[in-house]
Amino acid sequence: MSINIVNDSVEKLVFNITKKQAGTDDYKKCVKTVHSTLKFGKFGSTSQKEILKKYKGLAEKFRIHAQEAKAGFLEKYVSSLMQRPMVEGSTQLHTRYDILCLFLNLSDSPLHTNYS
Repeated sequence: MSINIVNDSVEKLVFNITKKQAGTDDYKKCVKTVHSTLKFGKFGSTSQKEILKKYKGLAEKFRIHAQEAKAGFLEKYVSSLMQRPMVEGSTQLHTRYDILCLFLNLSDSPLHTNYS
């Protein structure tokens, strides 16, 4: 994800929630706090082991329902995300699990959806 997209999203979020004018000290402080929370905060709702277990189970369900290609792609992309090196400015490891959790929560009956 591009840094500019994240910055724009955070600024829009701060403005829409606080209604503070962009450029004021309070606004800048809120933006800085949100960035810090996103970068360093650990949001206790996501268990790394539980998320990986759910994805493994979902891949197994794809296989049971003769959807081997979907299972393979799911495993490939989850593995690819988790193996990406941690570099300065990259998404923190726990945030990767939060993203995977978000995808699971947004999915609606993944076995019966056409992913083309």
